[in-house]
Amino acid sequence: MAFSYKQGQQAENQAVDFLLSKGLRIVERNFRRKVGELDIICKENDVWVCVEVKFRRHSDHGHPLEIVDRKKLNRMIAAFNLFLMDNGMNPAHTPIRFDIVAINNDELIWLKNVTV
Repeated sequence: MAFSYKQGQQAENQAVDFLLSKGLRIVERNFRRKVGELDIICKENDVWVCVEVKFRRHSDHGHPLEIVDRKKLNRMIAAFNLFLMDNGMNPAHTPIRFDIVAINNDELIWLKNVTV
């Protein structure tokens, strides 16, 4: 279990480095509420971006992109709305985007503005 957690943290660190290299500003990591957890919260210009990081060492269990479904996205939306309200923002009037960074072995894929 600890090995899996460590791999997940390494994948998140890799995603953070990648996002920073693309000009995003990291605001918070591992935001947790009862409704769900957000891996990375960042800003790109005036847009708030919620990033889900998915990692697979082997594709035997499927590609990391296959993990995010409608249920997961709905939990992310609920948690992101709480983050925004906790920080004095109105989710209905705040530009937001949901992204996925999928890491499969050495391949990193960044999907912007994900919908399910």
